[in-house]
Amino acid sequence: RSERLLRELADQVPGMLYRILFPPVGPSLYLYVSTGARALYGVEPVDVLANVTLLREMRHPHDHARVQQAVLIALQEKASLNVEFRIILKDGSQKWVHMTSNFAGEDEHGQVRNGIMLDVTAQKLAQADAHESEARWKLALDSTGDGVWDWHIQAEREYYSQRYKELYGYGSDKVWH
Repeated sequence: RSERLLRELADQVPGMLYRILFPPVGPSLYLYVSTGARALYGVEPVDVLANVTLLREMRHPHDHARVQQAVLIALQEKASLNVEFRIILKDGSQKWVHMTSNFAGEDEHGQVRNGIMLDVTAQKLAQADAHESEARWKLALDSTGDGVWDWHIQAEREYYSQRYKELYGYGSDKVWH
C-alpha cells in the first residue's frame, strides 16, 4: 500500500524521479524510474531500467563531457548534483533538462543517489529571447550616437552606452555596471 501511494505521488511530479546505483566497479544501474520518463524523454521507465545508457545516449554530444564531469565530481564528493544539458529525442527535436541528485547512501554495492530531471526548455528559450532582446536594445542605443544611461533597479544594474562613456571621458573600465 505504501509503495502504491509513493508511485502515485511520483507519477504526479512534472519530471522524472529516479534512484540510481553507482557500483565501485562497472556500469551504473537505475533502481527506480518514474513514469515521467515518458513525457521528458519519450521512453518507457522499464526501458531505462533495462538499459542504463539509454538516457545518456540521448544527451547532446556537445554537453556530454560537461555532464559526465559534473556527475563524477558529485560522486567523488558525495555532493549534490545540479546540471543542465540538452537531449535529442528520437524525432530529432531537442529539450533542455535540469538534472539534480543527492547522495542517499553507500555500502559495499556502491553509492546510491536519488534525483529528479525536469524539462526546462521553456525557461531556456525565454532566457535566450531575453538576451537577444537585450542585445538588440543595446545595439539600438549604441547606434543612436547619444550617450545613454539606464538603471535597472530590480536587478541592481546600470547600463552606460559606449557613447556615454566617451562623452564623459571614461574608459570602459572606469564605469561600473
